[in-house]
Amino acid sequence: MTEIHNGQQGTQENSPQGGEDQNPPEPFSSETTRLCTSATDRYRAGEFSKSAAIMLIHDILSQSGADPEGDPFVAAFSSYVSILDGYERFRGDAATRGSVQRNDEGARPPHENSGTRESHDTDPSGGLQGEHADSPAPSKRSRSPSSDDERRPPRRRLNTSILPWIVKEESTPSLLSPSLRQTQLLLENFSRDLKLAKSSLTNSPLCPQFPDSEWTNLLSGKAVDFDRVLASLYSVSFDEQRREKLGDFELIAGSAVPARTVRSHSEWVIACDSAWEATLFVFPHRAAELVEYGNLTRLSDSVSPSDATSPFQTTPPSPTSTCSGFKMQQPLETSMIGLDDLLPQLDDARHADDGMMESVPTTMERAHMPTSALGAAIPATPLATATVPRGVLLPNERRSVASLLLSRPSYARDLIWADDEPETLSLARASESMPPLPPVPLNERNNLIALNTIQNNPSLFVVSTSVNLPTFRALLRDHPNQLLVDSVCRGLETGFWPWANTASANLPTTFGDVYPIRKLEHLQFALTQRNLEINAHCFSSTFNHLLPGMLAVPVTISERNPNKFRLCVDHSAEPFSRNAMIPKAAVSVPLDNLHLLGHVLRELRVSLGPQVRIVLFKSDVSRAYRTLPMHPLWQIKQVVKIDDHFNVDWRNNYGSRGAGGIWGAFFALVMWIAVYVKYITDLFAYVDDSFSWEIEGNLLFYPPYNKLLPAKQTRLLLLWDELGIPHDEPKQVWGPSLTIIGMEVDANAMTITMPTNARDDLLKALHTFAIPGTRQSLREFQRLAGWINWALDVYPLLRPGLSLLYDKISGKSNSHAKIWISRALTRELLWIANHISSSNGIFLLESVNWPISSANEIIYTDASPYGMAFWCPSRSLGFSYEIPPGDRSKPIFYFEAYAVLSAFQWITSILPRPQRVLIYTDNLNTVNIFNTLRASPLYNPILITTIDLTIRFNIQLRVLHIPGDFNTVADALSRSRPFRAAQLHPGLQISSFTPPRLTLGATDI
Repeated sequence: MTEIHNGQQGTQENSPQGGEDQNPPEPFSSETTRLCTSATDRYRAGEFSKSAAIMLIHDILSQSGADPEGDPFVAAFSSYVSILDGYERFRGDAATRGSVQRNDEGARPPHENSGTRESHDTDPSGGLQGEHADSPAPSKRSRSPSSDDERRPPRRRLNTSILPWIVKEESTPSLLSPSLRQTQLLLENFSRDLKLAKSSLTNSPLCPQFPDSEWTNLLSGKAVDFDRVLASLYSVSFDEQRREKLGDFELIAGSAVPARTVRSHSEWVIACDSAWEATLFVFPHRAAELVEYGNLTRLSDSVSPSDATSPFQTTPPSPTSTCSGFKMQQPLETSMIGLDDLLPQLDDARHADDGMMESVPTTMERAHMPTSALGAAIPATPLATATVPRGVLLPNERRSVASLLLSRPSYARDLIWADDEPETLSLARASESMPPLPPVPLNERNNLIALNTIQNNPSLFVVSTSVNLPTFRALLRDHPNQLLVDSVCRGLETGFWPWANTASANLPTTFGDVYPIRKLEHLQFALTQRNLEINAHCFSSTFNHLLPGMLAVPVTISERNPNKFRLCVDHSAEPFSRNAMIPKAAVSVPLDNLHLLGHVLRELRVSLGPQVRIVLFKSDVSRAYRTLPMHPLWQIKQVVKIDDHFNVDWRNNYGSRGAGGIWGAFFALVMWIAVYVKYITDLFAYVDDSFSWEIEGNLLFYPPYNKLLPAKQTRLLLLWDELGIPHDEPKQVWGPSLTIIGMEVDANAMTITMPTNARDDLLKALHTFAIPGTRQSLREFQRLAGWINWALDVYPLLRPGLSLLYDKISGKSNSHAKIWISRALTRELLWIANHISSSNGIFLLESVNWPISSANEIIYTDASPYGMAFWCPSRSLGFSYEIPPGDRSKPIFYFEAYAVLSAFQWITSILPRPQRVLIYTDNLNTVNIFNTLRASPLYNPILITTIDLTIRFNIQLRVLHIPGDFNTVADALSRSRPFRAAQLHPGLQISSFTPPRLTLGATDI
């Protein structure tokens, strides 16, 4: 029992708090204390979960205006969490006292040696039962007490020795391969204590980045969800779910659907890279299996779509014959073999060499560096193409096969193009295959309480829009997806439903207990904004009391822009979160991006020539989401509460999870009309912004604005006027250089970079943050990581600068915890800042996904425990280096990567310098770090040094995999066997080399 007196809390002897001092600190108002205490009481009454109570208390304290990092806030929050913990302990103790413990050992097999199945029967405390059988042993995981415990029969142990399949296994020789048996034994071991195995794994300093939920699946032998893997690679937040137990029930709070899903082959490869790296970290014996699978998947992907039976060849090239070792002076005749001929070679091949000690991400995708080289120019005199080794298709082969030799490095993201890439689906085209928007569900159409309130108060529930529905429908009469057209038109007429499943939400009849706005300036702004919404016919008139069926949502004021407040409606607020009723997977819209625009600009520059100047334009819909009405049965669930008064929100609201999907479907049809009815070509859209290009000087007069605009922009605005789509003059912009989706695009310089103001802000943040010896909170670390990640869209080569930053935040979850900023981290962050300040971003004409047959120079590298080596077949030059004994303790992976860097540094000294360099290595880890530009701190200086050389000399690098059996010359050189290397390649000139000095980042700290 808990007693509350004027915000002070005392406890009786048998209270859940156990006599501990749980008094909340004084600085908070009595109203804040009342709300927080109410939350704890409602948790005690079982109205919602502990996690929901904690989040509600945090929100209440945050709304009070207290500093979340200040001592009063932390003390108050900790006090109330302790109260909740006390209630939870009280429930557990009461249930334990009321339950009857029975201990019946039952039949059990005798104990055998460790490693057998019967080892499961050991005592949970770690020893065998028998010697201490009389003393109660603590159970590892107790059964949750319930009211049925006294009637539940004692649980008897299973005698596994008499199970039919166990008997059969013992009497029949195993048919499993050694690799599968090893996997089975590991999974069996993990299953004995999955939590301990996972904890040990994730706390390992060598543990690769991987979603928490998928580590559980991997250790359990279950399938890995590539959607979650991909989402984790593009997020700085943590993939965690909160679990609370109430009796026999376990409540899980957190996202059940990943924020990003695999939609393309390149995204599948990225997710596959990460999944294989994690798999091999847990099951290192599966390396050969995954390499072979990688080869087979690559082969199956390489079949021409137009001729599935066409022959193909994807065996990694070798500069010498594995039989005769002849010297290659000219291109060899291309060999063409089929899949049936290739499979035996894959079975016999040795795919990795030198006992790779680190985790091996065995993707077989060909990795290469982006060709943008941060604003470099194309040489006037093209360099000669390198001699093509045996097994590589020449450029004059079938076009479909040549296109398969292109490979997008995973770090390059969207801003890299192929000279002959297929057309990408735009938003307008996507409307032809979109599913229709959902109708109001049956349970809501039978909601008599809500229907009665709506019918009796028609002025509070209005469906209206500025969209000209008859014209909209008429222009879509030839649209191939009439199901989508009908659903959108129905929504414009009767209101939209946001995919919400309310049947299982257990909503109250009326709910209005939402947190208020505390700050006076925020409240004044909210009242002003409420009046504007009423005048815009988006809010109902104000009323004082909720009616049956009405659910209120709280409002907050965003201060992201300190010069301009923004009223936000919180549909995620607990309890009864509206967004929790809407599944994430149901709301998906394919937004157009800068890759589409860049593809069009590249084609224009080829067709129009360099002399024709181009302008870009961007048109913005005014209050886009608010244009669309919601169904009255949803309006009644989004009643806004401001200053203890209420307004029904009639329109689509940005705070709703379904808002983007509703707007996206509507605007996709608008874009289809613009492109296929009005013939406004190359028109793209990102949310409410439409953008395209026009030839400079091709202008049309737009009467409403009394000004000349690019012809296509004028035609687009006239269409919007015809459809009743609102827009404001200041948001209709155009020029040779324009900010589109947050990036500055120059149509004539053919560059994409950060806007000057945004770049200056990031540089300032980097210099302010990177002060060695200081501390910053985890939240600030994550914020900076997300900011840099956004900048990597146009500075993709700078990915290694995030290595230590990610390493610092790995495994941490307390957003207020302070983290030390080291000199090494400072160097990496300032390295990013120095390159950004001198970079011009992406150069569209150079950011090309080039075929390997166009490489100007090809080099092969290898490393052994004793040395590193590389050689260049076209020049008959080989180089070797003996690793000093004191350095040989480092993993072989380190020297494999160092050998690639050494080869790349050597090629930068060759004049004329090649523009495109291809380096082969038989170490898949090395391929992976150069493909992703992501490595642990031990290997990251190798990447930083490589990128410095890439930017300085404007050389485009790819690092690809070759099986060890095809890398014999480099292998011999790395093992100090020069005569063997000369036999394999007669005429080879061998020299020694000194590895380059590694760069740790910026040096001026």
